[in-house]
Amino acid sequence: MRRWGIRGRVESLWCAAILVLAAAGALFPALTGDRIPLDLHAGHSDLGAGTVAGASNTQVYENFRYMSAPRASWRDLLWNNQQGLGLPFLAQWETRVLSPFSLPFYVLPFQPALLLSLAAKLVAAGLCAYYAARRLAFPQSFALTVGIAYEFSGLCFNAVALPVADTLVWFPLLLLNAERLARGRWRNWPITALIVVLMGLGGSLEALAASLLFSCAYIIARRVLDKPRTHPLSGSIGMGLGWLAGAGLLAIQWLPFLEWLGEKAPNATASSSLVWADAIHALVPVAFASHVDGGVIAQTYLFTGLLPLLLVALWLAVRTYAGKALRRRMEALVLAAGLLWLLPFVWTSLAALLPAGVTVDFSPATAFLPLALVFVAVSAAEVWLHLDPDQVKSALRQFLLFVVLLWPLVGIPVVWQALPTADHGLNMALLFYFGLAALGLLLVLGVTLVYPNPRFMGYALAAGLGVLLYVAQAPALPWSRVPVKVAQETTDEEAAYPARVAVSGAHNAAEAARWGIPLLIVNPAPHLLREQRFLLAAQDNPQLYQRAGIRTFILQREELSGAFAPYRGALSFAGLQHGASAVFQAPEALPPAYVIHAAEAANPVDAAALSRSRLTVLESAALPATGAPPAACATLKPGSPPTDLKIQLESTAPGILVCTEAWYPGWEAWTGDIRNPVVPVDGVFRGVEISSGTFSLVLRYNPLSLRVGLWISGIALLLVLYNLRHVHWSHSQ
Repeated sequence: MRRWGIRGRVESLWCAAILVLAAAGALFPALTGDRIPLDLHAGHSDLGAGTVAGASNTQVYENFRYMSAPRASWRDLLWNNQQGLGLPFLAQWETRVLSPFSLPFYVLPFQPALLLSLAAKLVAAGLCAYYAARRLAFPQSFALTVGIAYEFSGLCFNAVALPVADTLVWFPLLLLNAERLARGRWRNWPITALIVVLMGLGGSLEALAASLLFSCAYIIARRVLDKPRTHPLSGSIGMGLGWLAGAGLLAIQWLPFLEWLGEKAPNATASSSLVWADAIHALVPVAFASHVDGGVIAQTYLFTGLLPLLLVALWLAVRTYAGKALRRRMEALVLAAGLLWLLPFVWTSLAALLPAGVTVDFSPATAFLPLALVFVAVSAAEVWLHLDPDQVKSALRQFLLFVVLLWPLVGIPVVWQALPTADHGLNMALLFYFGLAALGLLLVLGVTLVYPNPRFMGYALAAGLGVLLYVAQAPALPWSRVPVKVAQETTDEEAAYPARVAVSGAHNAAEAARWGIPLLIVNPAPHLLREQRFLLAAQDNPQLYQRAGIRTFILQREELSGAFAPYRGALSFAGLQHGASAVFQAPEALPPAYVIHAAEAANPVDAAALSRSRLTVLESAALPATGAPPAACATLKPGSPPTDLKIQLESTAPGILVCTEAWYPGWEAWTGDIRNPVVPVDGVFRGVEISSGTFSLVLRYNPLSLRVGLWISGIALLLVLYNLRHVHWSHSQ
């Protein structure tokens, strides 16, 4: 690759501007209204958040909302008191608190922050792919084709709001670094570490694992196909050092995450749901499918693009004229990406062998093949332009042969999808789509026979591929309107405290979460195991909701004659919610903080123990009642941040302060300079032993896992920055 001169830099800026404009055009509906590209009517996405299973789209939306809410300090991002009885926020990897694409939520209102975050993600995907192509010696116009193709690929475009997109936008940089490691540049391990960190902070562990697995497969494939030019030992050393340093940099995230895994309720979502019948969508996008059910969300992400597939015939025709290094690099890329593309299909067949409760989604591994095919396509186009007349004649004969042999393999499934069915007529849109791609490609090749200009061919391919991918992917991009919150009553003390609403298990979790309120509902969304046990007990004994300070209930008619029947007289009707549901208010509920002087002991604190006891239940020793009921008052100070709850106490006798938020490791109670332990109350709430008198107490969330993670990440960062001076920064590959 020639060093970038003034003309080259201007052209690169022009290509970057095209990528920015393409992202803005794709998100135009969000620019002109109150819609967001996230399906809030669906439950779970197959490619959701990527802890051990996918998170619901509504949970992704709620995470965005919480990050954009006003806060007193950065510590408020450690704990989310707006979900259920409270949850650790940073510790949930899929919340993406530290992702670069979350920064707009900390400085802008929700709607512009979301739009800027999503646009930045699409632009970053395109620019990373463009940069990787340039470093691999492709001209600007062909690098733009690669950038457009990756920007509009399914996992970056259709899943733009999900954590998997935050992770995979950086994948082209990982591919470029894997090529450098395969060639023996082991000192590039700091770059590997930084890329691993960027991908890891994206929130999708499955996408990160699939990407690292691809790096291994690519280095092995390069060694098998090109032994003289590869150095697997030094490459493996560099990759291992990079992974180790990346893990150290990510300690601030994975140490709290491990703590969260030990406390969270089991997730009921399934593993990768791709089956072999879904492979048809590599050729036919879901938007045009007629014969195959498009209900599986992951099918949207399988489409590789017709133009790169059709250009495979050109690559096979000109590969003998390509340089040996280019040929073996492209074939290693396709081999590694193809093996990873098959992984989720094979994994679905093996999922039954996993232990109960273990769910893994390898669907993100399908993201690599479309990028590999577009690299092969631009390689074929570049070689085609440099053929002499005799080579052109020979390549044309071979191209026509491969067109006859290979294009029907693409065309037959397309025609089959277009045939009439009992529910659909002839799918003319799909036939026109395929015909337009084929004729457009032949037209461009014909023009380059007379006018073999790389810029013309590159920009023509970029424009054609961008239009074809947008037409295929845009109809499948989910759009939802921003939810409207439910009106609810709060007391003065609750003004700065979440007024929670109990939603019965009969409601759909996604439907309830769209209401935009702090909910208590048993659903597959993230829950603490303690909270889930309490909610299951409250479903059979609704009186337990009073202990959680619940004043508002959203119920269906049949539930009023069921578990809520004994308490119907204590509920007052407050209005209708979405037709079949009604909102009720309960006058009797405990405040956010109160003091008890009598309690029973039970171990474990299960549903039976909660139901049979009228007193608060402790996991330790019982608290015997005194003769006359002591007087006590606990007042939560307005404006207290969720990680530093300030409570004013006044009690005539020792007792236990109860805060109706979830107990979790890392919570401490401070009275002046004295730290008191925080213990579980009723199996789920926070409790602190207090003495008599009048004083102030602070409940502070200060997890050890975060402090240790900060130290490890800081040391790893210094190590990586020091070793960056040894990185090889050459322009050519």
